[in-house]
Formats: sequence, structure tokens, C-alpha cells
Amino acid sequence: IIYISDKKGNFDLYSTTPNSEEKFLWGSSSDEWDPSFSPDGKQLVFSSKKNGNWDLFFLPNLNETKAIQLTSSKKNEWDPSFSPDGSFVIYAASSDVESSKLMGLCLYGDKF
Repeated sequence: IIYISDKKGNFDLYSTTPNSEEKFLWGSSSDEWDPSFSPDGKQLVFSSKKNGNWDLFFLPNLNETKAIQLTSSKKNEWDPSFSPDGSFVIYAASSDVESSKLMGLCLYGDKF
């Protein structure tokens, strides 16, 4: 189970086991949102306002806290989700809510 908590003052990512063992996954001085597990449950993609607007980040290993920034445009990117095989991330992007577009990027291999 993955969830967002603001117990440190801003929204960060945590996971918990069925035994209620809590684990900090990732956080910054800003908010994180929209976490989504890869199909195999070993990776995570999420949105963060770390750089001022909503960008996408990727945690390739849940046992480490090193996230890779996937997007860095002036638009907001949010609500990421993995493709069924885990090689692509689909997400929403826009400069305002009324003009949102569905976008995709390839994590491995060929371009989307």
C-alpha cells in the first residue's frame, strides 16, 4: 500500500505493509502526489512540485530514495500510470486544466 502524508509539513510518499510497518519512500521541500506502482510492484512513478510546477519522477528501486526526474517542461504533468508491461508511463499534461492532454513516455527501449 502506498499513501501520501503531510506529517512532515508537506505531502511525501510512504508505504505500509499488511503488518502496518511504515516506510518513507520519497519527499522534497514541496508536495508529492499521484503515486502509481509499476505492474510488478517494484517501481514507482509520481508527481512532484519540487521545481515549482508539477513534474513526473520515477523511483526505479523502492529500496532507495534516488528518484529520476522524467519531465521538466513549463507545463504541469500529473496523474502518471504505467502501461501493463511497465515500459511506458501515460500521464496528463497542460498549462491549465481545460486544455489537458494525454501524454506518454518510454522508460526503456524505443520512443513512445
